[in-house]
Amino acid sequence: MRILIICATYPPRGGSGVQRVYHQAELLAAADHDVWVVTEDAQVPWVTDGSFKPAHVQNDRIRRIPSCLTPLHRVRRRIGKYWASARLYPDDHAGWRENAFQEAAKIAKAVDVVLVSVGSPSALEVAYRLKQKLPTLSLVIDVRDLWVGNPVRFRGRGRLQPMRAFRDSINERRWFSVADGIINVSKNHSEVLQDRYSEIPKERFHVIQNGFDETKFANAVPDRNDKPGLLIRYVGFLLPEQRSEVFFNALKEVANSDIAGGQDIRCEFYGGNPKFIEREAKKAGVESLVEAHGYVEHDRAVSLMMGADVLLLFWTNDPGCMCGKFYDYLGSDRYILAFDQNNIDARKVLETTSRGEWLAVQDTEGHVAKLRELIDTKRAGMPIQSNNLPGIAQFSRQIQAKHLAKILAAPTTPDTAIE
Repeated sequence: MRILIICATYPPRGGSGVQRVYHQAELLAAADHDVWVVTEDAQVPWVTDGSFKPAHVQNDRIRRIPSCLTPLHRVRRRIGKYWASARLYPDDHAGWRENAFQEAAKIAKAVDVVLVSVGSPSALEVAYRLKQKLPTLSLVIDVRDLWVGNPVRFRGRGRLQPMRAFRDSINERRWFSVADGIINVSKNHSEVLQDRYSEIPKERFHVIQNGFDETKFANAVPDRNDKPGLLIRYVGFLLPEQRSEVFFNALKEVANSDIAGGQDIRCEFYGGNPKFIEREAKKAGVESLVEAHGYVEHDRAVSLMMGADVLLLFWTNDPGCMCGKFYDYLGSDRYILAFDQNNIDARKVLETTSRGEWLAVQDTEGHVAKLRELIDTKRAGMPIQSNNLPGIAQFSRQIQAKHLAKILAAPTTPDTAIE
């Protein structure tokens, strides 16, 4: 099968949104599919990550298109950091769209199917224009994050920017309506879109969750420093919406009651927002128990996860959000302590895999009790995580790539994915 993947972000970029499409491309190519990628050439990316190197999709098949921002675009991008209505439309990749479309149109004449990663509404617009130009071309949309109604990434558009929100809803309906298949990362997100666009046949909707790379975890060496006590780690970007203050307040209560000098617990955060973490820890008065570090490459992140006693998971208030970090946590076989904001699908996965516990985000007493229980278990020399856990092979990237290939070959076949 000849496949063109359109995505706004791709390695060597790091950070969220890169892993899913990278593994899709690499594993499809490894299965002898002919894969091309059209992506933005981020000349100064936010972060780079050397963990994701091209192996099966060679560089000559990855077309990196520079963003051609006009002077007006550049002004709007700068102002948009402070004034939301000045931001580029539909997102910050707007200057990439035209050249990406021209390049994709050349490649698309010789492919069987286009897979677009959303993510970025700009990439979706490129794919829509491609479908308009080549109507017989099969188009599958991989919806990594909701666009309309996203409570985090596009927050405020409905209340503060009603015209942009209205434009979003018109364009999403128009662009989704031409798709032969629509893949979501969770059952909840799939149901949201099916209800929103009832005119689209249900057999076009599919679910492929995020996953973990088994080979990464099989070859990783756990990174655990020599300090004593319960080692709690969080790996990933942290936003105010994820309510991390509830953990810091519980940590303060535990530290003030029964931890002498903080020797029995320590918390390490690795990700893209260390200043925010330091500020929140200081507010709660637990800065001596918290270390905040910047972004680490994925290979190192895997080692850090595997070396922890407990992995923290702060969720947003998006019920269907299924971030990639969650599956890496599962792959590490560490105990996961998650703070719940009505995250239906993820809670179900954690319960069925027996790899941790969900606590209601407002349940401060429950947080304190759980931290004390974990500290006592560590003090007693008992294992925090059972060695007899249910299998999680259904979440391997390799299995999911096989499912993806079936959808790309026949996008209107009813979905039989493991959820």
